[in-house]
Amino acid sequence: YSAVEYVRDFLVNQIQVHTVVVGYDHHFGRNREGNFDLLLDLADTYGFKVREIPAREIADCKVSSTKIRNALWAGDVQLANDFLGYRYHFEGTVVDGNKIGRKFGFPTVNLIPKYALKLVPGHGVYAVNVFIDGLQRQGMMNIGTRPTVSDGKQTVLEVHILDWDEEIYGKDIALEFVQRIRNEMKFESTEALIERLHQDRDEARHLLA
Repeated sequence: YSAVEYVRDFLVNQIQVHTVVVGYDHHFGRNREGNFDLLLDLADTYGFKVREIPAREIADCKVSSTKIRNALWAGDVQLANDFLGYRYHFEGTVVDGNKIGRKFGFPTVNLIPKYALKLVPGHGVYAVNVFIDGLQRQGMMNIGTRPTVSDGKQTVLEVHILDWDEEIYGKDIALEFVQRIRNEMKFESTEALIERLHQDRDEARHLLA
């Protein structure tokens, strides 16, 4: 579609658009030829309204979806949250795991993303708020391959919900990322891992208090 064809055939004829809201640097159509000025011209022709969202700056840095994605991939959820203006959230379905965490005194729930296209933050341990059936709990989440206890390369999403020991297999839960605690690490022994998990839990409590 050219930019004009996209507006005429899709926005106007198919969905009968009333108002188009675009970002300050939005482009559309073939070769990104469409922009806010073109929309203003076409709005007069086809009778719809146009609004432009101005650039948002944080610490003299213009916010963009690319910068948000890069922050999440890097595990910098605090920066992503600042860019977004709210805490990044994620929904998943609880599935059965191998219950290794329970043996260490840190039972976890394993998650499958509810939405396949939802970006998962980079590997690491995070302080998260957990929402289960409308109840908010505190938690720490590990995203990674669990190198101390597994040789696998598959990324696993698992959450230790603080002060919680109920079975919730099959339920959908939501997570709100507050802060990254540390990178994922390979420990020399399970004892060293358990010692660090206690530190992580204390840090999560502090961050979520």
